Amino acid sequence: MSRKYLLAFLAGVLLALPSIAQISPKSAPVFADYPVSETYIGKHAKAKTGKGVGQPHPLYGYMPSMFRTRLNEAAKSGSVNFAGHYILTVWGCGTGCLDGGIVDAKSGDVFWLPAVECCAGGDGFFVDKSSRLLVISTKSGQTLSAKANELLNKRQAAGEDIPYEDFLPPSVEHFYVFKGGKFEEVFLEASR
Repeated sequence: MSRKYLLAFLAGVLLALPSIAQISPKSAPVFADYPVSETYIGKHAKAKTGKGVGQPHPLYGYMPSMFRTRLNEAAKSGSVNFAGHYILTVWGCGTGCLDGGIVDAKSGDVFWLPAVECCAGGDGFFVDKSSRLLVISTKSGQTLSAKANELLNKRQAAGEDIPYEDFLPPSVEHFYVFKGGKFEEVFLEASR
């Protein structure tokens, strides 16, 4: 009887392997891994920013109407730059953070970006009009490890002139795929 369960378990694991590999690639995905079939070139719809319209921001709860000017300007004069028919737009929070959303050029629907690039000098948001992949490079919440701090302190104590870059925390790249109106994180990579 236990052999039957073992075989069923192994069959389940074997069937799940392709999806596990897809969720957790061994190396960072590239834009070509998530292609779209065509890029929209028609007239852009007005962003849906009416009061009470759209989904609340996943982190902060604000609505598209709170960023009406920015979203409508992107829909009106921006060009399709993401996933075939979306316009990515970002804005600052005043302290170095970047937040934003995407506007569907066909329908005007607004979708929030899944994370904020914040405060410590990350590189920002990266997209391609022919791909559903979004890369967010951030240093938010990152600090040097205790070991790295200890080594820097020893170098300083020894009188070494240390370049500013050595004090910067590592950046983190978040890789998201846009599917069905939602962003799904598929890979995370920390680097220097």
